[in-house]
Amino acid sequence: MSIPIIRSMTVVCTNDTVQDVSIDVWDRGANVRWRQVCGIDRTNAPTTIEVGVKRGREYYPFRAATPAAAARSVRLLGEFVCSGDFVPTARFYGATVGDTLELYVAGEVEAK
Repeated sequence: MSIPIIRSMTVVCTNDTVQDVSIDVWDRGANVRWRQVCGIDRTNAPTTIEVGVKRGREYYPFRAATPAAAARSVRLLGEFVCSGDFVPTARFYGATVGDTLELYVAGEVEAK
């Protein structure tokens, strides 16, 4: 039996160069099957949004795009499996300080 995960994280931008938004870390021994990772700037259109996973300080981007306007998302659709210490992350380049930055994820913890 798997445990579904649907999470979101919202932060206020404090760095106009680059800022990461991540969810919490799962158990390192758990395998997590991620089905969607989505980054969005609700206030303005940043230069680029990347979505991927982060482990410690290392970041692994899977998809990057320039949103056409504010409140347009960059999504990674499709399944990938990784251990729980890899956390889904949206990296925002060129967002404006004070912007509302959001990350949405959906997946499941696989049964052992």
